[in-house]
Amino acid sequence: MSEDIGVADRVVALLTQRLGILPEMVKPTAELAEDLGVDSVDAVEFTLGLEREFNVALPDQVIADVRTVQDVIDLVRERTRALSEAGRG
Repeated sequence: MSEDIGVADRVVALLTQRLGILPEMVKPTAELAEDLGVDSVDAVEFTLGLEREFNVALPDQVIADVRTVQDVIDLVRERTRALSEAGRG
């Protein structure tokens, strides 16, 4: 579970750095575009930051379904777990 908290904290940190907003503004239910003002350039740079931070691939077709901060956290957790399981198998 602490790993999950670490993922959430790191996602929020990347998002706040990219957008120049306070962490308190980033709630799990916040919509990236509507609530936080993420535009297409922000989205691309945020995705690249996530890929570097977590060493995972986040293809466009997967990112297209992401709407909220929680969606991002869930996706990163899923991708890092899959990578971890593949490394063990």
